[in-house]
Amino acid sequence: MKDKEVFINESFPIPFDKRMARLWRRCSQLVRTWIGNCIAPEVVAGLPLMKDPKKMWENIREMYRKLDQGNMTITTVYNKLSGLWNELEAAKEKFDWPDHIQQQYKQMREREKATRFLLILNEAYLSFRPQILTMETLPSLGRIYQLII
Repeated sequence: MKDKEVFINESFPIPFDKRMARLWRRCSQLVRTWIGNCIAPEVVAGLPLMKDPKKMWENIREMYRKLDQGNMTITTVYNKLSGLWNELEAAKEKFDWPDHIQQQYKQMREREKATRFLLILNEAYLSFRPQILTMETLPSLGRIYQLII
């Protein structure tokens, strides 16, 4: 990624010249693609679509800063994560999809939330991950929280 960090630290703003601006956008897209290819697919799936690589990078850094259990209790992790998801849900664009598509999308998002919650937990809760993730019907995030505490 030689000489591309300027797209992350904004030391090379978009040029006014149309031809140069087009080339700048191509490089910016390349940087976003590289960032997306360098992180885990489950992290990429949770990122909002962004055209600005700097914002994308900051979003990832903030996500990892906020989503490390460290010494936090399970309750603190659950509440922090729920708060972040609520913020994200409120900011998302709403689509007028058919009911069955909306239901499938909701189920997919709930599974993603449950998976992320389980993956954030430290080694003390390692035994819960396979037990819960291999269930035929994945319980709700609230139910998973109750099972763990």
